[in-house]
Amino acid sequence: MPDVPAGAADEFSQAVARAIEDAKSAAGLTTRDLIKRSGLSANYYYRRARGELPFTTNDMSALAAACGLTVGDLWARAQADIGPSGKSAGQVIAERLEKLLTVARAQFPRIDVPATLLSSDVARETQLTASHWQAVVDGDLSAVSVEQRAAVATFFGVPEEYLTSIEVSDLVDDIDARLDVQAAFAQTDARGISSRGPGGTPASLRALARAIRESNRRGQ
Repeated sequence: MPDVPAGAADEFSQAVARAIEDAKSAAGLTTRDLIKRSGLSANYYYRRARGELPFTTNDMSALAAACGLTVGDLWARAQADIGPSGKSAGQVIAERLEKLLTVARAQFPRIDVPATLLSSDVARETQLTASHWQAVVDGDLSAVSVEQRAAVATFFGVPEEYLTSIEVSDLVDDIDARLDVQAAFAQTDARGISSRGPGGTPASLRALARAIRESNRRGQ
C-alpha cells in the first residue's frame, strides 16, 4: 500500500482526514488525546487534518492504532466515503438523481417534477424542503437525511437503496443501466418510454444506450 503522495491533499486524502476524525470521535478521544497517542506533533497533525497536506500511511497506522483500529480499517472507511468509482458519495447520488430527473421529465414534459415532489406526501412526511432537494442535486449529503433521500427514491419509484447507498449492488447496477437506456431515448425526443425500460443485462442495456446516442449523433 503506497504512501499518499506529497503535496496538497487530494479528494481521497481529504476522505482519509474525515475517516480519522470519525474514528477519533467513535473512540471517545479528544484531538489532544489523539495527537499524544499517535506521537505526531500538533502542527503536523493540524495541517493534515485541514487538508493542507495529506496523511501518509505511516501517519494513518499511528492514528488508527491510537483509535483502536488498523490502517486497513481507516483506508476502507476513506474508500467507502469516496465510493468505488473514485467519486464522492454526494457526486454518486447526484448523478443518479440526474438520471431519474432526465427520464421523469421525458415521461411527463408538462410537469414540474421537483415542485411535484416537494408537494407530495413523502416530502411532507420527511419534512423535505426545497433546500434539502437542492442539497441532493448539488451532491451535499451533509444537509439532507437518509430518510429524506429515501423519500426522493420512493417518489421516483426506485428502491430506497438507489439514493441512500453508494454501493453498486446488482439491483443498483440494473436500475442504472435501465435509466441509461431511458435517458438515451429521452435525448432523441422519443415518447412512450416505459417505466421499466427494455429487458436485458446491465451490460447489454448500456450497449443499447450507447448505440441510441451514437445513432442520434449521426442523425443530427
